[in-house]
Amino acid sequence: MATDIKKYNFKPGLPQELEIVDLANLYARSKAIITATHRAGFYHIIWFQQGSPTHWVDFKPKKIKPNTLLFLNKDVVQRFDNKVKYEGKAILFTDGFFCKSETDTKFLRKSILFNDLFTVSEI
Repeated sequence: MATDIKKYNFKPGLPQELEIVDLANLYARSKAIITATHRAGFYHIIWFQQGSPTHWVDFKPKKIKPNTLLFLNKDVVQRFDNKVKYEGKAILFTDGFFCKSETDTKFLRKSILFNDLFTVSEI
């Protein structure tokens, strides 16, 4: 039996369409949501400062090491690890935040950080 993947849009009411969140706090208040397979309609830059979770992106496991930056395009399917405690920060933003001109839009659409067809970009 197939399960529908829940899609979450960016938090309404933030005029800049940018949010920086603490992963430990997000995990504490939204564990059931982020550890379930879901799709987010916004971009993520996730800094895993401590811990070694497995982050699932488009149904593929991505083993994370401490001090790793992960770049996720909007609308990817993802799931946070529910067995490992970790700390870090995430920068969440929309097209509306980044794309002030057509050049910005083209850059974001072509950037290998968010659009590598073969792997998830990490530093």
